[in-house]
Amino acid sequence: MNQVRKPKNKKARKLNYEEAFNLGRLCSYKYWELRKEYYVEDLMRTEELENLKSLRSWREYV
Repeated sequence: MNQVRKPKNKKARKLNYEEAFNLGRLCSYKYWELRKEYYVEDLMRTEELENLKSLRSWREYV
């Protein structure tokens, strides 16, 4: 295996299986927490749009 460049961090090492698995698990927690936040924001936007639609239709009938 050829080395492209020398590593900047001399103490760096490859992750073993357990460390890589744990890192992936923690990243997935973070992903789903962010996804929940975006889902709530999207839900609030759709509710606001529905309210605006109902206001428009109410004005048409008056």
